[in-house]
Amino acid sequence: MRRLKIINTVVLLVMLAALGVLVYTVFRQKEETQEIEKRNDTIDIIMSQVDAGASEIWVDPNAFAVPGEEGSDLSDPPGYDEYANWIFEEEEGLIISDTNEVAYIPTPTKSGATLITPVSLTVLGSIRIPAIDLSLPIYEGAGKTQLRYGIGQLSGSAQPNQDGNCVLMGHNMRTYGALFGRLDEVVVGNEVTLKGADGTEQTYTVTSVWVVTAEQALDYMYNNEQGRTVTMVSCENIRTNRRIVVAELATETPS
Repeated sequence: MRRLKIINTVVLLVMLAALGVLVYTVFRQKEETQEIEKRNDTIDIIMSQVDAGASEIWVDPNAFAVPGEEGSDLSDPPGYDEYANWIFEEEEGLIISDTNEVAYIPTPTKSGATLITPVSLTVLGSIRIPAIDLSLPIYEGAGKTQLRYGIGQLSGSAQPNQDGNCVLMGHNMRTYGALFGRLDEVVVGNEVTLKGADGTEQTYTVTSVWVVTAEQALDYMYNNEQGRTVTMVSCENIRTNRRIVVAELATETPS
């Protein structure tokens, strides 16, 4: 009888543990879904500002952390020391600053306001890849904050639609379609359109696609091509590898 009670107790504990894991998994999935929706909504807001000609975007540097991003911080985003300790009013989950820039807040206080230190991101334009339904802002620098809110231009490479090799960095997210999460679907012949800070749009044609190690990727990232090229870089499913997509200038469309 005692042995049976022990077995029943063990079974009950196992069932409770399994139930706990299930509840935690559901809770985490709900949190991740909410985070994804907030990130997508925020980037949509930013894209509307970029399309309207915004050259600077203010964001919360603590929001939308990306797993594994510690190894991808290639430059520090500008503005960390400016506009510290602003207070924003909450409005349907958003914060609106005195400059009318909009971003999501992490967690509002009980009073409905949150104290954060926003940072400014310099906008260099935008990138569109119709084949994968991608439309994202491009920022100066490829630090953690830039890559949380769109695509970063590697410092030292050419700016969008300028002579040389423009290197654009983006995260390969677990969420389908987020950031550069569908870059692996891009093939030779696809079109890539860059809109520069001056409003000029240029269309590039993908000429090569590579999967290389992180060390080998440096040869592509710091390759000063003649003419105008864009090199897109993201992590591959095996995080030690990088996906490299190279496109060359095809035609120019007046703004």
